[in-house]
Amino acid sequence: MKNTPACETEPCLASGGFVIPEKKITGGDDFQDQTVRRLFGWGIGLSLAFTLLYGAGGQAFLRLLTDDEIVITTAGSYFYWVLAIPLAGFSAFLLDGIFIGATATHLMLRAMIVASGCFFLIYYGFKGTMENHALWMAFITYLLLRGVLQGVLGRKILGYYPFRQKQPAK
Repeated sequence: MKNTPACETEPCLASGGFVIPEKKITGGDDFQDQTVRRLFGWGIGLSLAFTLLYGAGGQAFLRLLTDDEIVITTAGSYFYWVLAIPLAGFSAFLLDGIFIGATATHLMLRAMIVASGCFFLIYYGFKGTMENHALWMAFITYLLLRGVLQGVLGRKILGYYPFRQKQPAK
């Protein structure tokens, strides 16, 4: 029986992210591109699944945590923010694995500093008019911005382009 890494036989997002830089260093560009595409495919799919699960079972999930009607009613006003978390955050966490595997955590730090600054600007800019919704908006923006910034930094510095078109061999 052939000894294969777990990521070739089953979907494992975090482990796949750590493997990519090793393969890149050893010249595994095709493996790298395929793995990043698959990781993002799984990430989008799982994010959509959890969003649908949260959407369908929102009240039921809350009732598992508490039977206090005031808490359930209050939490209902934040329901749509909760639905946004999986889609807004998956790419940042997926890219964390790639950056850690490449020992490029300084790039993660840069993305987190910018995203954190935006978090505080949004929160303090809107908390007077939006109250707790400003906190949720700032958090969702932080997650989304961190993923976008890590994607840009990763392309530029680590050299991966997961959705580039393959050039025909000459």
